[in-house]
Amino acid sequence: MRKKLPAGSVILMICTAVFIAGMFVPLENDAERAILCGAYYKPMILAGEWWRFLTAGFVHAGLLHLFANSMSMMMLAGGLEKVIGVRKFYTILLASVLGSSAFIFAADGNVVAMGLSGGLYGLLACYTYLLIRSGAFRSPAVRRSILPMYAVNIMINLMPGVSVSGHLGGFFTGFLLSGILCVPEETSKRHFAFASVLLGAALCWMCVRNASVPTDSIFPGSDLRVLGQEKKMGLENHAYRVAERLDDIYGTDGMMVLTLKEY
Repeated sequence: MRKKLPAGSVILMICTAVFIAGMFVPLENDAERAILCGAYYKPMILAGEWWRFLTAGFVHAGLLHLFANSMSMMMLAGGLEKVIGVRKFYTILLASVLGSSAFIFAADGNVVAMGLSGGLYGLLACYTYLLIRSGAFRSPAVRRSILPMYAVNIMINLMPGVSVSGHLGGFFTGFLLSGILCVPEETSKRHFAFASVLLGAALCWMCVRNASVPTDSIFPGSDLRVLGQEKKMGLENHAYRVAERLDDIYGTDGMMVLTLKEY
């Protein structure tokens, strides 16, 4: 019988494949290369590319970024996958990536965000929830073994360029989903489901309020270089549709489409 690859390994293989593919993108700017590969970028999302909420988790800024997230995945994935199963593992990880992107959309300005860390924070939240629920967290030995991991993750959020809102979004999403998926009691599930609905409603309200790009935070040159590259890759129709929507978002009266024709 053929042995299935661990879920964590599958995710890391996808991340690595996207990273290698990005190395061959003929764009000099790292942010533009990341946008082309599927990173979170609000103008493109508002222009209809909602899939970036998910694909952002598989794009990484560099080899060190990919290596750090790979190490975190290796530490979290194996034992957690055995405890909760493959389906719940994928569900919590991918939903936490979505939650991470949603928090960034609701709380941050026009930024380029990428990386699996939002999903990893969701897995960390699941791990935390299981420790609390099982009572293992009350053990001094367990606390001594895991507190350094939490300390490192807190310190990471103090580094420049790190999206604290994205990490919080991944953690909250993972914790609430763990309460729904990983408990047998219907009462507890209902409580977590109700909390999830409240959080989702608040998040939707904040996303609607923040669904715009400030005029001092638009980068039409970068947008056009990305769309121009898509045009060269045979995605001409899509590139022009996005350019038309960006004209509406930026209020540039057709300039994005007109300039794109020169690429």
